[in-house]
Amino acid sequence: MKKLFTIILIFFYYANAQTIPATDNEKFLNFSDIHFDPFYDTTLVMELAGSDYTEWESIFSKSENKNYSSYGSDCNYFLLKSALSEMSARIPFPEFIIITGDFMSHNFNEKFEKYSGIKNTDSLNLFIEKTIKFTTSMISKYFPSTTVFPTV
Repeated sequence: MKKLFTIILIFFYYANAQTIPATDNEKFLNFSDIHFDPFYDTTLVMELAGSDYTEWESIFSKSENKNYSSYGSDCNYFLLKSALSEMSARIPFPEFIIITGDFMSHNFNEKFEKYSGIKNTDSLNLFIEKTIKFTTSMISKYFPSTTVFPTV
């Protein structure tokens, strides 16, 4: 009975589904596995920890390490900025953006403790929050009027 009910639901769904024709202008972006690493320049970690996320871009810009992250490493500021710039050049006004997870760098908690020397969970949670807000603000900077759907 359950199988029959499922088949009937599928039938009614497809029988009533309407196709909306797409145009060449209707595009969206899907990106994943950002793994943003605010620890790539360890000399900046304490300044980042003590600053609001809105100041992070100017802090990262002062880094002496202006190279993109190397292959196999998490994404640093310069790679994130370059990737977002390239995406906005290719699809400047997407209908929406889907982000399929992984904002944070690998071993984030351990790196925070190692490079900040802070073992306080509240400080770690605040740094995580600032990192997510910074990454989100960078996406908003390049796509200010685009709806973003972060998904799991």
